[in-house]
Amino acid sequence: MHDPNIHLSEAARAFAEAKAREKGLDGPDRYVESLVERAIRRDDRQQRREALLIAGIKSGPGRPVDDQFWEEMRQRVRDRLLTRKES
Repeated sequence: MHDPNIHLSEAARAFAEAKAREKGLDGPDRYVESLVERAIRRDDRQQRREALLIAGIKSGPGRPVDDQFWEEMRQRVRDRLLTRKES
């Protein structure tokens, strides 16, 4: 792994050191690394959400979400629960 040099102001470094101690990490470098890893996971989740939304849009015409829709949804859930109990 390549360790890049990142220059922080004294205030930023003090903040990173305090957060690293608070979180039990081995110094400010690990704290910054954890922030980058969290940003990567957030971006991955965002890309997955966008892909699901696009797939939904392309899947065909939409359906109104009205009282009938919710009643049908509740009935499907009831049916699944009954099927599981019978198994």
